[in-house]
Order: sequence, then C-alpha cells, then structure tokens
Amino acid sequence: LATVKRHVQLAQYHKPSERPREADQSDDRVRTVALFAIHAHAGAPMILAMDGSVDVKSPHRGRLLRVEVISWTDEHGRRITREVVRHPGAVVIVPQLGLDGVVLVKNYRIAVDEHVWELPAGTLEPNESPLDAAVRELEEETGYRPGRIEPMGEFFTSPGFCDELIHLFAAQELTFVGQRLDGHEQIEALDFGWSEVLAMIDDGRIKDGKTIAGLLMFDRHRHEVTP
Repeated sequence: LATVKRHVQLAQYHKPSERPREADQSDDRVRTVALFAIHAHAGAPMILAMDGSVDVKSPHRGRLLRVEVISWTDEHGRRITREVVRHPGAVVIVPQLGLDGVVLVKNYRIAVDEHVWELPAGTLEPNESPLDAAVRELEEETGYRPGRIEPMGEFFTSPGFCDELIHLFAAQELTFVGQRLDGHEQIEALDFGWSEVLAMIDDGRIKDGKTIAGLLMFDRHRHEVTP
C-alpha cells in the first residue's frame, strides 16, 4: 500500500477509537465486569447493573467474528440477556467513473445463496486503518486504483445484534491495474450509469443494505465531489 498511497490524495480522516480486544480469553469463560459492560464504540451508553456486574460469555470465536452472550440486571431488578456479534469493522467504497459512472461487483453470498450486486467492500485487517482497507479492497475487487479517495461517513449495519461499523469512502480518478482476487473469490466488476444503479435499487436488483446506503449517501453529495 505504500506505493498506492503516494498516488492517493488523502482526505483528513480520524481513526475511530480502538476496540477492546480479548484474544486471550477462552470461549467459555464468564467475565464479571464491575458496574458496566465494556462497549466497542466510544460514546455508547453503558449498561448499568444494579448488582454491580455484567456477565459476558463467549460461546463462539471464529476467524472473523466473536459471539458474546451478555447478561445484566437492570434498574427494575429484571435479569436481561442479549446475544451480540462482535465484528472488526469494514469499509465500502463508491468508485466513480467519470461524471456519471459507478463500478459495482457481483459476488456470490452463501448466507443468502445468491449472486448479489454490491459496492466493493471488505473487512478491516488487524491494525489496518479504514483508509488503507478501502484502497486495498477497491483494487482487489475491481482492479481500480484511486487517485483520490475521501471518507463520506460511517454507519452501523445491524446494531440490534452486531457492532459492525462500516466506513464509507468515495473514490475518483480511477486507474485500472487489474484485480487481485483471493484464490476462492469469483467477483465480476462492471460499470453502470448513475441512473441505472438508482433504478436497480428501486426494482430490487440491488438488495444489499450497505450498497443501498452507500449509493444513496453518495447521491446526496455527488455534485459536490464530481471532478
């Protein structure tokens, strides 16, 4: 990425607070956390427990995700249990081609057993900044290297049960250098006109939530960022 970054006009970007990591914790251990639960995001409301503790079990730890079962007693004396998925965070990129083009990728998603039209996106690697991840994922999935890349915001994907935070970027001044897919990936990248991708949202051809959010957020500002 060092070579890439020399060709990228970097917008000012502030890294979010580091998430607490518990890599040395066994999956079946019960933790008692005094007064409140540890949260992954700065500024999140704390869980206040009347009995002075929050119990957190980790019944599953995978390569990417960790599942926690969190139990606490609320201010009314009720015992509450929630299942939470911990995620390292991700990026999604809107690659703008010229004045009116955008690049989408078609990716097979086994969870829904469908080929899904999406914006290029990916998970943060350990100790990787969102900006570096965005440049990496864009090149890997589409084959394009950006001359400019700018942060446009961030959003939670499913805060009801998961703490995944997605960082949205807009990429412009694209140079094609070729895809760098992993051996197991089969990703098709195609460019579309802007009116067509909006129509794809309306008629259901685009069903991926992060892609819908990213395209509509970009659409509100695209006249400001158009070269």
